[in-house]
Amino acid sequence: MAAVSQGAHDAGGYVIGVTCALFDPTPPNPWLSEERKAPSLIARMEEIISLGDAFIALPGGIGTLAEVTLVWSMLQTRSLSPRPFILIGRPWAGLVNAFKRYTEMGDSILALARLAADVDEAMTLLDA
Repeated sequence: MAAVSQGAHDAGGYVIGVTCALFDPTPPNPWLSEERKAPSLIARMEEIISLGDAFIALPGGIGTLAEVTLVWSMLQTRSLSPRPFILIGRPWAGLVNAFKRYTEMGDSILALARLAADVDEAMTLLDA
């Protein structure tokens, strides 16, 4: 999260960090323009989703997986209006293939997530 925040900050972006009281007393990273503290992890995810014009995920842990699958589900059910949803990095391709093989997710649902090998490819997908 810090690397993404720093990259956005260094590129001149306004960086909103949605933190959670659960993480206290850990301070937020220094590249935030604004911190919004949520009272719980669920409230944090709701805030992140409400702020997003697009969703881009790098490989991460179980929290990242929870965020990605929630956004994916909301896009599939149209609980969230259509917007770019991009997964950056090779590990995501393996996960998408596992979803295809071991779940009932059809091609139309899987296609809601676009795979990008790197940040440059993700930017190309965003510009399209």
